[in-house]
This record gives sequence, C-alpha cells and structure tokens, in this order.
Amino acid sequence: MPRANLVKSAFTSGVLDPRLFSRVDIAHYERGLQQGTNCIITPFGNLQRRGGLRRINILTGAAPGVIGTRLIPFSYNSNTDQYLLAFVYNAAFGGAIIQFYKNDSQIANINGTGNGYMASPWLHTEFAALRFAQTADVMVVTHENYAPRTIVRGAADNLWTIATPTFAPIPQIDYNDAASPVPTSEVQTITFAGVPVVGNTYKLDLEGVLTEAITWAGDATADDQAANNQRISKALAKLYVTGPGDIVVARTGALVYTVTFQNGSARSYKLMTGFSITGPITLAIVKTTNGVPRTEPLWSAGRGYPRHVCFWENRMVLAGFKSKPQTVGMSVINDPYNFNTGEGLDDDAILRTLETDQQNKIVALVPSKHLQVFTEGAEFYFPDQPVTPGASGVIPQTAYGCSAVRPVVLDGATLFLEEKGRGLRQFLFSQLEEAYQGPSASRLSSHLLNAPVDMAACQSSEDDTGSFLYVVNADGTAAAMMSERSEEILAWTPFTTLGQVKNVAVLTDQVYFIVRYNGGGAGLDRYSLVKLDSDYYMDDSNQFTQAATVTWNLSELAAFAGQSIQVRGDGQALPDEIVAGQIITLDNPVSTLQWGLAFAPIIKPMPAALVTQNFQGVNRQERLCRVRVNIMSTLGLMCDGEPMDDRFLDVTPLDTAPTALSGVVEWTLAEWGENLAPTLTQDGPLPLTLRSLEFEVEMH
Repeated sequence: MPRANLVKSAFTSGVLDPRLFSRVDIAHYERGLQQGTNCIITPFGNLQRRGGLRRINILTGAAPGVIGTRLIPFSYNSNTDQYLLAFVYNAAFGGAIIQFYKNDSQIANINGTGNGYMASPWLHTEFAALRFAQTADVMVVTHENYAPRTIVRGAADNLWTIATPTFAPIPQIDYNDAASPVPTSEVQTITFAGVPVVGNTYKLDLEGVLTEAITWAGDATADDQAANNQRISKALAKLYVTGPGDIVVARTGALVYTVTFQNGSARSYKLMTGFSITGPITLAIVKTTNGVPRTEPLWSAGRGYPRHVCFWENRMVLAGFKSKPQTVGMSVINDPYNFNTGEGLDDDAILRTLETDQQNKIVALVPSKHLQVFTEGAEFYFPDQPVTPGASGVIPQTAYGCSAVRPVVLDGATLFLEEKGRGLRQFLFSQLEEAYQGPSASRLSSHLLNAPVDMAACQSSEDDTGSFLYVVNADGTAAAMMSERSEEILAWTPFTTLGQVKNVAVLTDQVYFIVRYNGGGAGLDRYSLVKLDSDYYMDDSNQFTQAATVTWNLSELAAFAGQSIQVRGDGQALPDEIVAGQIITLDNPVSTLQWGLAFAPIIKPMPAALVTQNFQGVNRQERLCRVRVNIMSTLGLMCDGEPMDDRFLDVTPLDTAPTALSGVVEWTLAEWGENLAPTLTQDGPLPLTLRSLEFEVEMH
C-alpha cells in the first residue's frame, strides 16, 4: 500500500472545470482546485479569503421583481474627482433615476433640487444596453432608441447636466427602402456655344468639385449625341458629391443637353458651371427643377441611433447604428460633433461599413493598441495609424463573435465574451504574425461562466495585489479571474453571497457591485450598492464606532430585522446575533461594531493522484491520513469539519481573544474513499491566507 504526500505549493490554476478532474497529466492539475469559493488567488500563488461587501447605500425604492440597474464609473481626475453613477428604478421618485456617489457617499441636493438623484432619460429596462465613453468631464452615452446624450459634471459635485448635443452635419445615407423620402430629380440644362470642334475638351464644376476633362464628340449624328450623353453622365457620376444614384443626360435641342440627377443622386445642387480646356467651347447652364434628395441622416428618430461610442485619435467614433448595424462613423479631428466627410482630407470625418459575406452587427468598440471592432460574428481592427479617410481599412481577424456584454482591457489584452456567453477570449496582437489572436481565457474554468450579464476589470499597479476581472452571471453568481500575463497566470475563483449579484463596476482600483437581497422583517427586496473591501468580513456589511455598549440601535440594522447576522466587535469575531427591529444586544460592550451577512470560503484541492513507473494511483480506494497547511494571519480554519487549534494553554490566556496564527497547522484524519482531498472551510468572519497545502494518502 503506497503512501504519498501531495504538496500544493501554489494555486495559480484556480478552480478547474469538473471535466478536468482526471487530467493528472497536465501541470494545471497540480496547481488547480476543485473548489475555491469566496477566495482570491494572489500573484504569489496564495489563497486568501475574499474581501467582504461593504454597504455603501441601499438603493431606495427598488421594488420586488426584475429591476434594471447599472453602474457606470465617471473618472475626471485620478486623484480627487472620482464618481460612481448608479442607474436604478424607484417608483416613488418617478421611475428610472441616476444617483451620484463620491468617496463612497451619495451626493445630495443634485442641481439644487433637494434630491439625491436626477431623472434618467432611459428606461430601467434599457440600462443594460447603454454604452459610454468619456473625455475630460463630458461623458457621451448611446442607446439605439435615443439620440446620444452627454452627462457633464458642473463646477460642484452636485451639479450635473444631461443634454442632447447637436451634431452638424450628420452623414447622409440613401437607405433606398420603402421608408426613404420620395426624391424629386434635379434638372439642369447645358447649352454649348462657340462652335465647338470635335476633340475639344472641357470640365464641369458641381458644388466646387471638378469633373475630369470631357471630350466633345460633335452634335451632328445620333452617335455623336449619344457619346456626349454618356461622357457627361460618366464624368458627373464620378464626383463624390453626386451620391450613388442615376445621372441621366439627354440631348433636348441643338447643342442643348439636359442633365437629370435622379434617385440616389437627387438633391438640390448649386448651379453647375463649365469652362473649356482646349478649343473654343462656351457653356451656358440653367436650372429648370430643384431636386429633393432620397438621402436622409444616418441616425434619426425614424432610423434609430448609434449603439456604441468611443474616442480614438481625437475623433468621436459612433458605430452599430440601429439601421446600419455594420457601419462605423468617425468625426472630424478635434471636432467630435462634426461628421462632415467633406473632400476626404486627412482630418475629415470617416464613414466605413464592414463589407463581409455575413451580417456582422457591431456590438462593441474598444480603443486599445488599435481601434478594435467587435461584432456578433467576428472581430476586426483598423490597422492604420493614424486613421484617415484614405487609410481607414478595417481588417477581419478572429471569428468567434462577441456577446452584448461590453469588452474590457486588462493586462495588455482585450477580454470579450463569446457570442453565446460561455467562453471568455483574449484579443491579443501578435507582433510575429502582425495579426490578432483570440486564445481562451476561461477554458479551464468554463463552468464558472453562466450567461454573463456584466463584467469589469481592475488593473493593479501594485506587485502584491494582482489584476482582476470580475464577471456577473445571469443566475446572480459572480466569478473573479486573477491575471498575471508575465507569469502566464489566469486563475478563476467563484464568488457567492446570500443575494443575487446584478452589476459590477471598477472605479480606479475600487470594485463595486449592486446586489439584490431578499430579507428584512417584511420580506421585501432591497438592492444594495456594495464595495469589495478587505477590511470587512461579511456581506452587505456596515461598521460603526461609538462609546462602548452592549445594545446597538441603528437604522442601518433595520434591513436585517428578524435575521441572524454575523458580528465583529473591536476587531474580534463575536457570536451570531438576531436583529430585533433595528437592535442587537451583545454579551459584552464593544466600541466598534461590524456586522453583515455570512459568507464562507471553501477550499478543496484536486483529488489525490500518484503516478510512478510501478504504480498508478488514480481512481483507487484511498485513505486520507494527514493534512498540513501553511497559513499566514489566519483564524477559524477547519479541515473536513475539524477546527484548527487557535489557543495554546501555555501561551494564550483564556480570557483574551485568540490572535491570528502564521505557520503550519496539522490534522490527523482517517477517511476512506475514492478521489479523496481535504476540504478547508472557515468558522466565522475571520482572516484567512493559505500559502500551501499538503495531504498524505494511502492508496490500495
């Protein structure tokens, strides 16, 4: 009966998909976990209890049922002016509203109204589809059913304005469908004089744009006249000002040619002029009918509006228009509301459509190394830098397709969810291939993604913290991925709470969630704005300090009326308490009280596996003999239900609280079974850092 010690010195592969539980042949098996619930993985490979969710505010008036919510960060100054915008539903305040937060406090008296909110122009059912981009203190917000809006911070924290900017001009598009305006053809007549000679040349000037040189064919025969008709029509059709429609030229008298701008080319033009290049040609031109165009603005109330917005190379970029879902528009440089394509000069506006063999509706824009365009069926980018009207090709790259969840940039990669929402991809540029690739970032832990509805990234600037992606699933669960690209680490762990996570947002390095909790004496829903905070050990948690007392009567406790909650007093875990109204009564007085809903970390390594030249110990009957863990600043750790020793009679007085321990803790067990591994949990709101884990098994 061979006996083996299995050492887990790092957990940098995170929680692995159950389908990998027999893959002892891969390196991820040794560094992976069966469970790592409510933990995070550090860049050192340690496991830590996740921070608690500190309550910032209850989003008042949220009613039971499916309520749309959204968090949007507004960052004007990285040091001082950091705001969080909470989009919520509040029937008492008229429906959809926006609340503003700074330094984790709600801003009151918005615009002098006495209210801590302002009305939202968007319905709460539309919050998830909002897209936004910010420049200085102006945020542009788009939705396909609304004209783009700006949210502007004023001179004080409580002064905010939502306005509809004026775009001048808006690109004109010929939709050429039943809803298009009925065109009226523009008609202008050219009379040639000066006894033109066959072979002489001339040019026409339309709207300040010159045609190529046109050769006179003569006017004597039908063939001559037909040649003139064709040459004039062809020269005018090449001008960018005439649009894609028909230009018909007909001889209507001796040396008289009538030009009709019809269908897509119909519009009211300025009177053409003409002059000779070679030979004695004189042109007299008159307008007989003013045209009315079939073209119309690219976006409007009738056609819908852009879905997506970003800023790139001093241009505002709008894309995914409701009626032109494959089109990207870029403004004039340094003039974000001007979309005049002009003469195609380098600083003029740009209009490009993704011409592919399938309908690729644009679902996201990401300004990163290049301007990246994500669609339902493929991923594209603009390779030219700078992008100009003459250098604005958009190149397809990978063909995974992107979901409606907004991609994020983290640790040098753009992370996007596949169109069906089960896989997370990294959009990474390969210098060797000079192209983007899309390797998976979630294949080892794909079971943690369940139709995600929101995600946000927290890029760390500290060596010991790590960069994290937070994903919110449709079922109210969440997951975190620690990314350390230089070490090739993508480590996933699941988060759970006694509520349903709805949204996530990151403001600099602070992580916020909206969580729906069902509780309280009346059993009503509440939507809490909470912050991930390592100084807190519970969820939907608060902390107060006052003169030491056993009776705490606080309005903030009312949300837990009739419920059992966890409590910490003066930094020590206390017995659970049941809230009576808004009061809890402790056994002993404390001056600092922290309380909230319980959550527990669960840690379980991969099953024991021993493969040698003479023995293969996989899927065999086993006995779990001994477990050793190396911990740092930890209390309350339990192994398979057995608590660790945190008091030592020759060291710790019985009338004082135990102190957090660092070092090696050991359990002796006698468990039989197959695919055994110890399960570590924690009793109470206490600190936990696991540096390594070793367990001894005897195999038969």
